[in-house]
Amino acid sequence: MRKMKKLLSLLMAAIMILAMGTTVFAAENDGSITIKNSVDGKNYDLYKIFDLTYAGSGDNVSAAYTIDADWMAFFEDAGAAYIVDTNTTGTLNQIVVNGTVKYIDITEANVAKFAQDALNYASKMTPDRSADGTGGDVIVDKLELGYYLVYPRGASIQNENSNGSICSLTSTVPDATINIKATYPEIDKVIDEDGGVTTNTASIGDRIPYKVTGEVPDMTGFATYYYFVNDTMSKGLTFNDDVVITIGGVELTKDTDYTVEAKPDGDNTAIEIVFKNFIQYKDQATDEIVITYSATVNQDAKIGTDPNTNKVILNYSNDPKQDDSGDPGDPDDPGYPPNPDKPNPGETIGETPEVGTKTFVSAIALTKVDGADTSKTLTGAKFSITGTAKKVVIINEEIFQKDAAGEYWRLKDGTYTTTAPVTTEEGYTADQYDSTETKYSKVTVINKDNADSANIVSEGYVNGNG
Repeated sequence: MRKMKKLLSLLMAAIMILAMGTTVFAAENDGSITIKNSVDGKNYDLYKIFDLTYAGSGDNVSAAYTIDADWMAFFEDAGAAYIVDTNTTGTLNQIVVNGTVKYIDITEANVAKFAQDALNYASKMTPDRSADGTGGDVIVDKLELGYYLVYPRGASIQNENSNGSICSLTSTVPDATINIKATYPEIDKVIDEDGGVTTNTASIGDRIPYKVTGEVPDMTGFATYYYFVNDTMSKGLTFNDDVVITIGGVELTKDTDYTVEAKPDGDNTAIEIVFKNFIQYKDQATDEIVITYSATVNQDAKIGTDPNTNKVILNYSNDPKQDDSGDPGDPDDPGYPPNPDKPNPGETIGETPEVGTKTFVSAIALTKVDGADTSKTLTGAKFSITGTAKKVVIINEEIFQKDAAGEYWRLKDGTYTTTAPVTTEEGYTADQYDSTETKYSKVTVINKDNADSANIVSEGYVNGNG
């Protein structure tokens, strides 16, 4: 509000100077607007609402505003309240409407409402100028003098804290500076345990609960609004398909209010949550959106200091002028029908920075060796582990078991071969085999112990490498 008061003070001072008339004029296209502290990668649209006109000559020259041709319909409708017949405060700026002198009734009390109404009208218009944010100050120069609305495209405009800024470029003050504190849609993700963290440790078989939060953006000027979340789970995490969503504390209904699709994406799993008819929440701006779901750490989890990641991005509408008919789908693909809740392919929409979580998984690697000869590994042996960990999970692969129909023979060095015992020079000689009669089969054994007790005894088998 302090910044808005300062902006209004500068604006009203400019209006008073303009109303007094002057013989010193800036060039017609010599105005500029400096956007302070712009946001890198964001766009700023400028709309000229009023034109500055002059009458008379010499010391009798006077200046007044006229309505820009593109805005006549606005002031005949929603904007009619901002043009009045009398200057009751003595501080309102003159405007000529159809040859009649009237006054612009935009004050500190209603400037935010005016900006919002004007933006709603401008949302389908082509801006007079646009500028790209750089993270620093951006100057838009060579502007015609007049009265401008500056809108950070895709930003929220909420109540009196308007992010659409109004400024006036006059003959005596042709340069304006605005400091827009724009609020863009954001998303956050945490592991919903221990008060919400982004990094944790877990064991294979553990369930990891996630919580994604955002808020309903201001959708002024939009007829349709796309809002969908893309989540990527790494290979070591299995999506549990247990999404729950609330908006303003009210739980939504899956398939009615949103859809969830999970599909392979290389080694990862891509999860897309699409809100259906999101524009229905336009009257709930700033209400919290909460999305919860979970994943289970699986046997493909990375072990050690390399984390198992889960990343999320929010995609949202950022231009009311874009086609709002949705994704038409591919008519040649009957399995891909039109989707009114996603944009046309290639259509530019807003995207938040990627946020995510990390889960670290630890494990113990053991090698079973002969007690008399530690250089000799033992295979196929059964063993047990005792401990006080919360959970012990043992995964064993490719062990060898005695099997009369098997195709393997065991050698005295502890390895296995599919070459049958022979007494000739071809292959192994009989004295190299542990037994020339006993055969083995190679099998895969996965043994998980999800005991809750702090005192655990878990059994397993040694694989072919010990």
